[in-house]
Amino acid sequence: MPKGRAAKRTTDHRVMSEWLFTNSQELLFVVGADGLMTLANPAWLKATGWTEAEVVGAYAIQFIHPDDV
Repeated sequence: MPKGRAAKRTTDHRVMSEWLFTNSQELLFVVGADGLMTLANPAWLKATGWTEAEVVGAYAIQFIHPDDV
C-alpha cells in the first residue's frame, strides 16, 4: 500500500475513533499505564457529574466503587 493511502487510512481511523468516543452513549474513559485518567467521554461526564478538568490527571481508582475493585 502506498504511504499516502496508509496515512489517509490512519487519519480516517483516528477521526472515526474520536467520533465514536465522543458520541457514544456508553460511559467511556481512558487510563494511562500510570493509572491516571487521560480522557472521559461526554456520556461519562454527564452520568457522573464530574467535569473533564476534575478527572483528567486524576487516578482512575478513585472513581471506582470499592465493591467493584
